[in-house]
Amino acid sequence: ALACGLRGVNLRLAVQGERWIGGPIDAHGKPRASAEFWKRLFSALERTRFHELTRRTPVHVIVPRSFERLVRVCQTLAPIDASVADDRAPEPLASALGGDLDPSQGALLHTARFLRTVEDALERSRVSYATIGADAFHQGLEGSHYTIVACPGALAPEFTAAIADRVLRSQPVSVGPRAPERDDQMRPSGVRLPTLAHPVVPLLLPSEPTHLNDVLDATLSARGVPRLPAEPAAIRTMLHHAPDGRPAVLFVLNDTDAHLDATVGAHGARGGEDALSGERFPAVNERIALRMPPRSARFLELAESW
Repeated sequence: ALACGLRGVNLRLAVQGERWIGGPIDAHGKPRASAEFWKRLFSALERTRFHELTRRTPVHVIVPRSFERLVRVCQTLAPIDASVADDRAPEPLASALGGDLDPSQGALLHTARFLRTVEDALERSRVSYATIGADAFHQGLEGSHYTIVACPGALAPEFTAAIADRVLRSQPVSVGPRAPERDDQMRPSGVRLPTLAHPVVPLLLPSEPTHLNDVLDATLSARGVPRLPAEPAAIRTMLHHAPDGRPAVLFVLNDTDAHLDATVGAHGARGGEDALSGERFPAVNERIALRMPPRSARFLELAESW
């Protein structure tokens, strides 16, 4: 969670009390062995001034309120509640929603699958991205190289107009998998996206997964979106910058069940020190090599010198 942008941690029920056994601090105020991890973590957060760091996200995926509202409506009409749906399905709607009861006639399921494909493609491309609401779009997205709006074919007219305005000003905005032809109440809308011969990015993204992956990869390359190098493919990284713009902390994640020998970008640092274990990993040719245990995360403090 810290790797993905969480800025603080509240350790609830840290002290053992009535009806609560097993906290890192016992009933007499003495730390147990499990407290050592929390001490190291909080020390690292304080030492790195983690609350001041920022995770730059050059790509923004916008999930509008109209989509979220329609999903909630469909869940109330579904024969099976989404909370008990098969969590191995691409999305809860696939298991919970009956086709005859779907007021969107498949648009929501179509959009949910589109979102999953987009996020998977961005992960594979090693691009930092944020999934946010439409309010952030209206406020402006500082530092954005590319914005993707999830659209089930229905958006609030003012949101469609805002997208059209950005497109006409040659800003990189795409929508998908459907163009907004209805308003947020699913009624026909008189506000449409403009038709441009040569938009800076594809205005309407395809829904077919292979084609969508190809279009996204080409668009990211054309826009010069920065990527975070890492190997093998299963390794994920998240980079956080200090207020002066210096890369300060690099998280390295292995969410597989195997030990992995990882190689990640050094981002100009001489090396990285694991803030929790104290291990040091020097950079060689702008790369840091490290061993990643199964289901693990490393909190690396990037060092300009040692």
